[in-house]
Amino acid sequence: MSETIHDLMHTDIVCVKKNVFVIDVIHEMADKDIGCALVTDQGRLYGIFTEHDLLKRVIAKGLSPDEVQVGDVSSTNPITVTDHHPLVELTTPIREFGFGHMPVLNESHKAIGIISSKDVLDCLLANDSPVYNL
Repeated sequence: MSETIHDLMHTDIVCVKKNVFVIDVIHEMADKDIGCALVTDQGRLYGIFTEHDLLKRVIAKGLSPDEVQVGDVSSTNPITVTDHHPLVELTTPIREFGFGHMPVLNESHKAIGIISSKDVLDCLLANDSPVYNL
């Protein structure tokens, strides 16, 4: 598998400041049919907010999405990847940590996309992949 992360990453992402209310973030995620949002602080990646975070850190705790800021319930300091790395390098963090989504940064450490475990699996199972014939 010679694909790079750049080949499969999604660039139509939701990127919000950490002081935005969760309700606004989930509306934007729903509008774009995206399962996560990147959270920034002063232009730098602060965290990632996923549907899982919404369920476990907001809904299950009885918090109101229109009163909670996304920075307070996001996963902070996420493990990131750069767009030029081979896709195969994602298999270890996905398997070991169970990540569903990983932020993709460029060489200037600016968030430019998202790669999901589904993207990696789809690539591995593609007809031209040696894994497909196992």
